[in-house]
Amino acid sequence: MKKISDLTDILNVISTSEMGAEVNEQYKTLLLSALSEEFNAWYFYLITKEFVVGDGYKDVRELFTETAEDELEDHAYWLIDRIKQLGYSVEQIAHPSSWASVAEHPFIKPSFEETNTICPKRVLEIAIQSELDAIATYTNLVEFTNAIKDSTSNLKLREILADEEEHLNKLRDLYNSIK
Repeated sequence: MKKISDLTDILNVISTSEMGAEVNEQYKTLLLSALSEEFNAWYFYLITKEFVVGDGYKDVRELFTETAEDELEDHAYWLIDRIKQLGYSVEQIAHPSSWASVAEHPFIKPSFEETNTICPKRVLEIAIQSELDAIATYTNLVEFTNAIKDSTSNLKLREILADEEEHLNKLRDLYNSIK
């Protein structure tokens, strides 16, 4: 049985055939870039949390676990669904090695200590930069979908933008609480 939100999505799907080829390609590029960045963020949070040691490491691990889940299950999965609804292919980013070439903002590799660990403050600095990049990505997508009158995407992208701003605030608060 379809949920009301599913029916709304179906009724509001913007037809890619109604967009000009240039706008269509730009939209596809923006969505694939955002999806690549979500995959990068998910991977970063999932992997680095296991190597954090020092003051605040438990809080970092907890926040990174929560944020990784949000990046994948709320943001990335929605982007995949929307990309499919619009008739685009995700083949271009089907392998992790392709994420870097598609994402507008680079993956920032953390620096490991000799003991195969990561300092909480340093990993939080990287996460903060990544969330600032995500905010820029989603601000751009919100403006783009507003301009092409894709209200379905615009509404969800505003929600994701708010999530990214919330992630940033939590990361900054945690950063400031660690000595």
